Amino acid sequence: MKALLQNAALVSVSTVLTFVGLEAAYRGRVYLLEPQRFVQHDIWREPVPFFNAPFSTFNKRYGFDYPANREFVVTTIAGGQRLSCGTLRTNEAGTWSNRTPPPWQEAEIKVLVVGDSMTASAQEGRTWPDVFEELLRTRTGRSVSVRNLGRDGQGVLQMLDIAAGEIPETRPDLLILAYITDDLTRARIWRRAETVNGRLRLFTTVSGDDQFDLSKSVDTIGLLPTATKEWCETSPAPGRGTDPVVDEAEERHAAAVEHAGARISLFTLQRSLLIDRIAYGNPFRAFLTGGSRPTVNPRHTLRRFEDDQRTAENMRVIRASGIPIAVVHLSTRAELRRGLEFDFADPEKEKSLLQSLERGLGVPTITTRDNAPPIGSIETIGVTPTDDHPSRSGMDFYARAMLSGMERVGIVDHL
Repeated sequence: MKALLQNAALVSVSTVLTFVGLEAAYRGRVYLLEPQRFVQHDIWREPVPFFNAPFSTFNKRYGFDYPANREFVVTTIAGGQRLSCGTLRTNEAGTWSNRTPPPWQEAEIKVLVVGDSMTASAQEGRTWPDVFEELLRTRTGRSVSVRNLGRDGQGVLQMLDIAAGEIPETRPDLLILAYITDDLTRARIWRRAETVNGRLRLFTTVSGDDQFDLSKSVDTIGLLPTATKEWCETSPAPGRGTDPVVDEAEERHAAAVEHAGARISLFTLQRSLLIDRIAYGNPFRAFLTGGSRPTVNPRHTLRRFEDDQRTAENMRVIRASGIPIAVVHLSTRAELRRGLEFDFADPEKEKSLLQSLERGLGVPTITTRDNAPPIGSIETIGVTPTDDHPSRSGMDFYARAMLSGMERVGIVDHL
């Protein structure tokens, strides 16, 4: 009996030691891949962007809007030095495009587009919906106006909120819901500018309440009101200890990181990154689901969109409108590199959500890979080697793929 207990103890100790070894090895690997997730990582090792003013305004119904006709100074700080400085502008429609939208009511074909940052972002003043508008005008020979309501950070839940709210008011001829794989699990978010300890900050929050709740909020991006266009032109580039603007940037970023608390110690004993990866597909699941602190991209727990009452009603309203619906999936460059249309983090959950979206709207997804135009190198469609948002050529790539997909399913011929 004693020998049996000793053997059992040895097996238990061996199992524990093996697991500890596997956990340590896995943490080391994750740290090499995503060092910014850990408190041991220098928060200034990577460039940190700042806007001189809030680029989002609170919208209780839809989460947030972009202010119209505004210019923003955008600067990047890293290692105590200013790395870059420039400006971004919104147009009169509150999008990042530099074009003047064609008159909505005068257009023969009116297209409403909802999406995330892949749809909202612009390069050289153009978004992929801008390019799509031009292609559709050429294809049909009719006047076309595309209204781009893409919002960075938002997921399918809020795309449906916006579509269902705008369709009865704007009466488009076509709805395009453009999502990436990650959008399937994103929770609703709101943006709001609030003053905390005497400093204006832009927050992302999971609460749409009129009353601001700091405990449910996290900094969206750094605000640096003292970074003016004149400061951007100073030479040589100012640095830590010699320039009050750079010093303020570092103070603001440190406060944002401390408030977020979204970094984990490499040596924490509170959770197993390996178990979370095996069980949920993500070693940082506790942070993504809001289990610890708010995050910029919080996740919902739905497995079917119709289980959310507001979303179920949204899909009913959209279908009842009778307008053509194009649900399009924008495969990211990372997915296309691997020959994938979807790279699911949690395949069972995300496939269920995708099926419920298609079932709720009554249409299948138009995919990127099945409709992609010829391209020399897939690398050219991203802004930088590490940023998969569309480059200028990427805008053309996605617009042509989406138009081709809509032609294949007969949407264009029925406009």
